[in-house]
Amino acid sequence: MTNEEHISLTASELGFLWTGYSINEMSIWYLTAFCEQTKDEEIQNLYSFVLQKNTEIVNTRKKLLSDEGYPIPAGFSEKDINKHSSALFSDRFLLYYLHMGARLGLEFHSRSLALVLGKTSENIMGIVYIPPSASMKGS
Repeated sequence: MTNEEHISLTASELGFLWTGYSINEMSIWYLTAFCEQTKDEEIQNLYSFVLQKNTEIVNTRKKLLSDEGYPIPAGFSEKDINKHSSALFSDRFLLYYLHMGARLGLEFHSRSLALVLGKTSENIMGIVYIPPSASMKGS
């Protein structure tokens, strides 16, 4: 097999790619709303950082699906949220929510990486590596 031969996605790769796209695309909108609603500058910076990385993941997955000839899942949009609504949750809850979301995301991605075959897992799943030294303030 040469490098020019195309290897199609397996069913599990496509399933995790599609599901991951849907989850992360939905997340953009509540991350946006929560970023607008928090009063704490550090939490707002954290949400902005996560929102940026999440958007990169969605764009990568969208390109992967498109390049493979699959339709892009119809998800959520700006019309589904009211960015200027009053806050429903405390800043403490928003921080906890982000923590739990990160834990669930790590679980999802670790399962997906375990099932990816044939290609670089980072390329297939659209995962953006964030080095430990990455600074949120630099984003």
